[in-house]
Amino acid sequence: MPGSERGRSGVPDEKWESTEGPWPKGINNRTADRHVPFDALRNAVNVELRNDGGVRRRPGFTEIATGNYHSLWCENDIALVMKGDALTALSTTDLSETTLLTNLSLGNRMVYQYTPLGVYFSNGVITGRYVNGAVRGWGVEHANRPVLSQTANGGLDAGTYQVAITYTFADGEEGGTTTAAAITISSGGGIQAAVIPQPASLDVASIELYVSATNGAVLYHYGSYAVGTTTVIINRSTTLGRELSTQFLYPMPAGNVIEEFNGRLYIAVGNLVWFSEPFRYGQRKADSFMMFPDTVSILSRAANGGLHVVADQHYYLAGGAPADFSMSAILDHRGVRGTLVKLPDGITRAWVTDKGMVTSSGSGQLEVQLRDTLFIDEATEGAALYTERDGETFIVASLRDGQQSVAVAGDFVDAEVIRRS
Repeated sequence: MPGSERGRSGVPDEKWESTEGPWPKGINNRTADRHVPFDALRNAVNVELRNDGGVRRRPGFTEIATGNYHSLWCENDIALVMKGDALTALSTTDLSETTLLTNLSLGNRMVYQYTPLGVYFSNGVITGRYVNGAVRGWGVEHANRPVLSQTANGGLDAGTYQVAITYTFADGEEGGTTTAAAITISSGGGIQAAVIPQPASLDVASIELYVSATNGAVLYHYGSYAVGTTTVIINRSTTLGRELSTQFLYPMPAGNVIEEFNGRLYIAVGNLVWFSEPFRYGQRKADSFMMFPDTVSILSRAANGGLHVVADQHYYLAGGAPADFSMSAILDHRGVRGTLVKLPDGITRAWVTDKGMVTSSGSGQLEVQLRDTLFIDEATEGAALYTERDGETFIVASLRDGQQSVAVAGDFVDAEVIRRS
């Protein structure tokens, strides 16, 4: 940068600021070089542009740990990161590490969503929930039917009965179940439910059994049984428990983008966005999804009661729930997966697109930043963070699998020259 040596005079490197400028319009790589404004830069490498247009040296870094780290995330004093093939918790005080899960898919990026019920995560292959320092399943697995037969002296009225089972976690979260098994018995008989399927997850704490009334369509809770129970005898009961409310529900699938909005979790799997049942973050119906023309890269809720979905372009879904959504296309940009940043005000969000960065103030409208001056490299995925330093704020983005935008001025060359003296 011309004049940079004059700016360094007697000032330590980490505090160096250029005496040239200022350049309040920042970088302009869109306009031909002969038309770049006097108060704009063509390019800037390893420096920061301050709010007033001044330039200072970009801070360096100190390595504090070695390893293949990626998918770093932190919110509400919870920090998680992938280290090699292991999901790892980081202490936010001393950065000590606790291994949570191992033998995960190498290179698969992990995504996270904080909720009051824990941090839900997925890497497109597995799902889970981090709560109180431990990993649990994201949703309770779906249960299949037992085998039914008639027994003597059960005291039941003659007719047809339906029987189903579900699995529950220790905190009471309950999974779904398939079509109930049915049996017709004679007067006075009972029902044996045998070959009860066992859960695969070690998180399941009990098996719940439901039975309908005689010739009834609604199933009621009959009893809770320890995992490992394979046979239950059903006789006449004078009390009816709670109704079965999770029939035909399934665990949420693994995906690559997660968002929480209005009591539901949304997760993108390719061009599909699946959504959970209200306040049942782990369970969804078989048809609880929305389809978009291309792979979904960004999901972002808006404070006014809507959801941004970025696929082949930016869509805004106005409304509070999938049944009420009214969809409109509002921006013809693609998003860069992994670059969503939540700002400290709890409302504003920003992410990188193939034509620059956009911000959402929560109103449902988007603002494209530096639209007329700056184009960044197009990319398939990336990472971004918000940081504050010396009274100024920055959003720092790192992009992957990028290629130079065709909209960049033809006389612009992005290069860095390093001189050794």
